[in-house]
Amino acid sequence: YPQAPEFEQRADARFRRGYGYFHQYHTTSAAKQKSRLVRIVAPPEITAVQFKDGCAHVPHVQGMVEMQAGIPYVALVNGNNAKAVTVGCFHTLHSLDQYPEGESIRALVIKLQTQTWGKTASTHEESKVSPVYSFPGLKPNDRSGKVKEGSVEGSYSLASTVMKGNGCGILRPALQVSTPEAKKQISNILATLHGLYRLIIPLSISKEEWEVFEHVMRENNGFSFGGLEPGAVGCQMNVSECSSGGELLQSIGDIQGSWHVDSGDDPLSFTLLTILLRIPPGSDPGAFALGRFGLYVRPLGMLVAFLVFKGNDLHSGFAP
Repeated sequence: YPQAPEFEQRADARFRRGYGYFHQYHTTSAAKQKSRLVRIVAPPEITAVQFKDGCAHVPHVQGMVEMQAGIPYVALVNGNNAKAVTVGCFHTLHSLDQYPEGESIRALVIKLQTQTWGKTASTHEESKVSPVYSFPGLKPNDRSGKVKEGSVEGSYSLASTVMKGNGCGILRPALQVSTPEAKKQISNILATLHGLYRLIIPLSISKEEWEVFEHVMRENNGFSFGGLEPGAVGCQMNVSECSSGGELLQSIGDIQGSWHVDSGDDPLSFTLLTILLRIPPGSDPGAFALGRFGLYVRPLGMLVAFLVFKGNDLHSGFAP
């Protein structure tokens, strides 16, 4: 099972929050950690949900740390305070409201919900917006499970992909459904996500980490989707209709439906996981876990949440 080390709360002006939870990480433990991580399994409490009076009651996961919203979790490499690497930062709309950027983030979230879930036209002047996952011909990526007939479950690349066979590969636009309506809606989603990335990531990592990321992207003329400023390069949409808990193997494939690493991710960059849910009140939204440092989130009572983490570190999501 994942095992969390000790995290110590301390003030640190390098982070917008003003403080964080810090762990003394020593590289001499890497071999021992690897031995554990290759045999990792989910603790039973991850899916041990009981319902009382129509509401989910979930136990604390023994040996793991449930992340507190808005507070960065940081590893100090070999105990060196100058070598601080953000492990993860969980956000809710409430935690983001505590920053001046909160209002702009909420406006983008409302746009993203409409662009994702769709909307019926309420007036003659207003156009109907289709759910993005409902477009005929939407193409799953090569890590997705086979899409069942009549289902929209699967994993879809919306921005870019890597064409294999030439060195490390060639970055190219993802092959995706190309009807005018679908192209416009996917383009709008990518622009909205780019805006969220630019607003949320600096609130989650140190000022130095953000400045280094921006410098490297500009110096290397790195491509970003959805805008011209430095931002995320790839966008993956995972769609699951599962509502019985457990792993997501059947929904989004064997590779990414359980513990995995995003091996193609840049170790320097951060993933912004955007969680959008459509579940009844009182439901268990499922957990998302980070294996190396034994951290997890479970956004109970929420339909929108964000998690910033390193994609090439071991992680897994679990169904509502």
